[in-house]
Amino acid sequence: MFAFGEWWESLATAEQVFWLIGGSGSLLLILQTILSFIGIDADTDIDMDVDAEIDLDFSVFSFKSLVAFFTFFGWMGVIGLSNGWSLPLTLLASVGAGLVAMFMVAYMLFQFQKLESSGTMRFEDAMLAEGEVYLAIPESISGEGQVTLELSGQFRELSAVTNGERIPTGSRIRVIDILEGNVLLVEPMKELSSGETTNFENQPNT
Repeated sequence: MFAFGEWWESLATAEQVFWLIGGSGSLLLILQTILSFIGIDADTDIDMDVDAEIDLDFSVFSFKSLVAFFTFFGWMGVIGLSNGWSLPLTLLASVGAGLVAMFMVAYMLFQFQKLESSGTMRFEDAMLAEGEVYLAIPESISGEGQVTLELSGQFRELSAVTNGERIPTGSRIRVIDILEGNVLLVEPMKELSSGETTNFENQPNT
């Protein structure tokens, strides 16, 4: 019967260290994957970000990327020593493998963050947007109604008020301000009769 203790004692100290690091990293990686599948995100960013000169931060040092580093570092060390590499060469290869894994995981997390951000609504983009009243808006900011408008490529229902007369359901509106709590201040868009033109069209040519 295989004796784990005898096998463990037969390993050199460096091999034991690499086995411990690789095994611990693998267990954390498996646990992390299971938590992700059941909807629990165990990732915690460390306040050490690399500026990627874009709107989002490219965080290299996170829990997930560090787990990837130590997992690949440990197993590369095991592979190197098992193949008779010298300890300095094994350490160099292990650090290299760990860094590659860490940056790959960080890059993937960054891309996921970009995808999530692209689907996130920015209320400032609602300024001057046009939409339609879904639930009638009471007059003079005496209560809130609901409007439907397109933001970030999606139609959304948002709370809205007006500082003028009541705006009934189905009316076309324009957003003129964004108030506290991301409530939209809107005004009705005046419908033009067939013979009317906009002020812009009536302006004389210069």
